[in-house]
Amino acid sequence: KPIASHTYRRDAAGIAACEKFLEKYGTAGRNLYFNCNNLSVRLSKSKRKLPDGSEKLVYKAKEAEVREVVMAFVDMDPPKGTPQTDLPAIKIAMIARAKAYMPAPTIIIDSGNGLGCFWILTKPIPATSDNLLMLKGINKKLIEDLEGDPACVNLEHVMRVPFTINQP
Repeated sequence: KPIASHTYRRDAAGIAACEKFLEKYGTAGRNLYFNCNNLSVRLSKSKRKLPDGSEKLVYKAKEAEVREVVMAFVDMDPPKGTPQTDLPAIKIAMIARAKAYMPAPTIIIDSGNGLGCFWILTKPIPATSDNLLMLKGINKKLIEDLEGDPACVNLEHVMRVPFTINQP
């Protein structure tokens, strides 16, 4: 059963509340994600159809609900079928490729199987119908240059919270 979406202020009380939430649900075997960009709405439940025909409840934003872009990002995964024994060397090469990129990512997160690379903007950019393609184009260019996942170009994308475990 999905838990509600939560937003926390960037002050001491908000950070403490966020840490408490992460400790409670991260250790309870929940998948925890964050939105890469700021939304104009609080997320609400929607149903997602699964391949077997069943449905599950999810909290997911739509592109039109992105209020402002605060970061560009790339989800980098090793090639499909990579043996676990080869993963450390492939990750080292992926990190080196990301760090050599100009400009280099502000943050690189090891997500367990791959990497999340993030370029934090110095000032948020309002997302409008006039600049939406340009903003998505930034992610698309980063994905092409760094061989990232082309499915992760959307501005409403979520990434796994660092240090939490993927619960299939």
